[in-house]
Amino acid sequence: MYFDNAATTVVKPTQVAEAMFKVISSQKYGNPSRGSHEYAINSLSIVNKCRQNIKKIVWVTRRG
Repeated sequence: MYFDNAATTVVKPTQVAEAMFKVISSQKYGNPSRGSHEYAINSLSIVNKCRQNIKKIVWVTRRG
């Protein structure tokens, strides 16, 4: 799957926008791929939770 979110993309459903706002307004986010500081670790945790939720939604199963 390819997920691209350009500046003109409308965020749906509302829960997605609310979750994004919660993270952004906390001002405790960073690049999840950059280092072992608190903000990067926090961001990577959020990304991994999102990945797990997406796997459940699209019924992804592990091979092998």
